[in-house]
Formats: sequence, structure tokens, C-alpha cells
Amino acid sequence: MKETNINSNRSLVADMKKETCGDYEYALLSLVQAERDDIQLLQLKAIPEKG
Repeated sequence: MKETNINSNRSLVADMKKETCGDYEYALLSLVQAERDDIQLLQLKAIPEKG
């Protein structure tokens, strides 16, 4: 993911990595990058279809 400021070539992720550390850095980067586990196929099948 590369979100850039219109007026510069800086990326949001790169700026966050420079300005934060530890658990705070991990949490912010996870939110910004929208990282999550994929839904398992069995979980998808368990969702009832709306009719």
C-alpha cells in the first residue's frame, strides 16, 4: 500500500514507521494496511443465505 501526499512523494506507511515504534507502530500499521486474516471457506458456508 502506498498512500502519498499530493504535495510530496512521502508515503503514509513510511512516515508512520519513522514516527512510531513497538506495539503502537504495529497497531497503526495494521489499521492502515487493513491486514486481517482471510475468512475460512467453512466459515463462509456457515453464513446462511438471505433469500
